[in-house]
Amino acid sequence: MVYSQKGIIVRLIYLFFSLILWTLTFGGRLFKAHRLLLCYHDMTEENAVFFRRQMELIADRVVSLENIQQNTNKPAIVLTFDDAFENIIKNVVPAIEALEIPISIYVVTDDLGSRPNWLRGTRHKDEKKLLMTEAQITRLAQHPLISFGIHTHTHPQLTQLSPDEVVQELVESKTILENISAQRITALAYPHGDFNAEITDIAHANGLFQLLTLEERILPRNQSQGQMGRFIMEADVWAIEFRLTVDGAYTWLYYFRQMIRYLNGSMEK
Repeated sequence: MVYSQKGIIVRLIYLFFSLILWTLTFGGRLFKAHRLLLCYHDMTEENAVFFRRQMELIADRVVSLENIQQNTNKPAIVLTFDDAFENIIKNVVPAIEALEIPISIYVVTDDLGSRPNWLRGTRHKDEKKLLMTEAQITRLAQHPLISFGIHTHTHPQLTQLSPDEVVQELVESKTILENISAQRITALAYPHGDFNAEITDIAHANGLFQLLTLEERILPRNQSQGQMGRFIMEADVWAIEFRLTVDGAYTWLYYFRQMIRYLNGSMEK
């Protein structure tokens, strides 16, 4: 969920309920034993200054996915970037270097150095933006603050594929990225947040153990593998929305969505 795309009324309703939860949890302090993942995508030059301000607010809480069990006074935060847009190099890397905070980038291996084919003809704001090249990923893989995971080979809706096609998407992407990055790849970010139990089993069978969703869930401190929810984030959200998100106050959305799905399922029976 990107707050700015929900319209001002829904956005304010979300904010109202999140403020209530934030207050009831003493500013998120009751979530201090949990971990929270943020999911960014591209980063424009215009938004780079806002991203830097966000990072200055949470720099002491950011940990790598590999060190997700590290202790902090509030929920530890992991920064992830889906799709591997080229503008991350110019507009994100300088900020993380200055603040010494780690990030993880999830790569669509079929579109390296080109525009995202899965957005072609959609009029999406990122449709014409370039993705990283092989050479850029190879260079970034040597950076001590940057790690990589796969975002599949072609960015499909995985639940719409056959099991054999899912295996091909994951194995091909993993093989390519390991060759390019010289890193052992064990993390997968599901495209569109789309998965089911069968896809999870296939991922595990092919050496992928950190499975990143788009469910608005925070993680218990002892979880370092399995399904890991994330909060979609943009650099230009309201400052109060960002603060409440990183303090865990938007977690109510996951349970709200689960309740709606349950009610819809009950009505269809």
